Amino acid sequence: MYRPPLGLLALLLLSTSALAQSDAGPLVERLKSGKLPPEKQVIAIRLICQRGNADDLGYILAQSADPKAFAPANRAAALDGLEDAVLTRKVQPKTTAGLKALVGATDEPTRIAALRLAGLWKDRGIFDEAKTLALTADTPEALRAAAITALVGMGGEDSFAVLGTLLGGATPLKVRYLAAAGRARISPEKAGTDAAEALASGNDRDDPAPLIAAFLDQKNGADILARALKDRKPNGDAARMALRFMYGVGRSDAALTEALSLSAGIPLKPVKPTPAELKTLADEVLATGDAVRGEAIFRRLDLSCARCHAISGAGGNVGPDLRGIGAISPPDYLLRAILDPAADVKEEFLAQQIVTGAGKIFLGIVVEEDAQKVVLRDAVGEKKTIQIADIDERSKGGSLMPAGLANFLTRRELVDLVRYLNETGKPGPYALPAVASIRRWRVLREVPAALLTGVPDASILASEVLAAGPTKWLPAYAKTSGLVPLDEVSAATGKKVLYLQGEIELTAEGAVALQFDNPAGVSLWIGDRPTKIEKPTTLDLPTGKHAITLRIDLVARGSNALRVDLVKPAGSTAEFTPVGGP
Repeated sequence: MYRPPLGLLALLLLSTSALAQSDAGPLVERLKSGKLPPEKQVIAIRLICQRGNADDLGYILAQSADPKAFAPANRAAALDGLEDAVLTRKVQPKTTAGLKALVGATDEPTRIAALRLAGLWKDRGIFDEAKTLALTADTPEALRAAAITALVGMGGEDSFAVLGTLLGGATPLKVRYLAAAGRARISPEKAGTDAAEALASGNDRDDPAPLIAAFLDQKNGADILARALKDRKPNGDAARMALRFMYGVGRSDAALTEALSLSAGIPLKPVKPTPAELKTLADEVLATGDAVRGEAIFRRLDLSCARCHAISGAGGNVGPDLRGIGAISPPDYLLRAILDPAADVKEEFLAQQIVTGAGKIFLGIVVEEDAQKVVLRDAVGEKKTIQIADIDERSKGGSLMPAGLANFLTRRELVDLVRYLNETGKPGPYALPAVASIRRWRVLREVPAALLTGVPDASILASEVLAAGPTKWLPAYAKTSGLVPLDEVSAATGKKVLYLQGEIELTAEGAVALQFDNPAGVSLWIGDRPTKIEKPTTLDLPTGKHAITLRIDLVARGSNALRVDLVKPAGSTAEFTPVGGP
């Protein structure tokens, strides 16, 4: 039976509980002492970034820039923490001299993180480096995008001009979208024509979402873009993708929706069915609807259903959890909820729109608020923190699910989707499993070469997997049955070796058993400890959250699905639940 040690990491957490009312000085001194081994430094680094002052963050930046100071994983955690500090607390180092060295680092993730910080800190000290990276055609795609982001953050006429040179036809369309989006964030009034020209050159491959987001984020930005599109019509496929993005993030601004709908050939407003038509549709759901196809439609990324709605905790939480929805809701109710989502919205799911003094727009569900800040969860599940002092306007909205989302479904797709929802929670293949399973997983977005060739040792696992920040992971949700479709996950990462991470939380300590449907090709770690998979794998765990990390070799596994159940052994005192959410 595996029993994790308390160890230095937990002791450090316990000894820093008083930091909620003080600065991070004691932790900085502990880090400076050199007594913390590299694998235990990461918690100190994160706490310093969460609570430290400008001097504390300056020390973290200086150490990050010193190639001999932090291990690569700890440097990544430090740069993520510095970014979080400025976003959530508006705290940054007094001097940013170390950024130039980080932008010139040999590894791409460090360079990208440093460029993001340069934009957030408005650090013009690396303007020339960002300009060169943005204008050089063979700059790797992600690095070029980060350079454009840095220039946008720095602002100014010189940044606006640099981005303008990327709008020519010889520049790849994806980069043109980013450049036009960047100019829109600097000066939306001047960038409407840029955006219209880029959209006119659109196709069915390059997603204009970053460009549309740049205008939606600005006060009056949607109207500015709509006016520009009157003179330069967008490509039909680009317009369809732009509309899909708008609906996916809960926006349906009238003028822009109209301009895009006309080019996409999509009805401007969905026609609400009459009672007779609704009954015909409901009858069709029961007679010919296919729940298997319907579940695949629910999971489609372009529709964002799973981003907003969870099934038994696996999925988004900006709309109600749909566990058991079929057992309590007939087809006609489900159809109305999709075709007219604003008709019946519970108070806790009403969106709020916030406009800052700088003209930036935020739309989402309030999940936290105090005297200093408001935290919104937007339609894709991301949390946005707005300082109270920055708020200029605040108003209540309706549902984050726009009525026009159904325009992207054929009649057959709508019927199949509703049939799936109507079966969810009923006896049969879509009944909720009696045994709890880990349903919300995260998958490592990019798998480094060191993780592909074999089962990693403790140091590689710690640096490349356990220390990976939130941006390094993609969501991977189980189906209603509890099975994770590994073929979907592999398609998202492009790899046959996958790293998945789930979590369980104990409110009372004791024994918990993990039961794998099939252990072939799977390696398991509980926290940072490799653990042999048995039938079942019994763990003796303390209270709190525990990471379950899996390495899955799909070739060795020979199966495109995975299920991990949680069982309480006889006599166990444990109380536990799988961690859900987006």
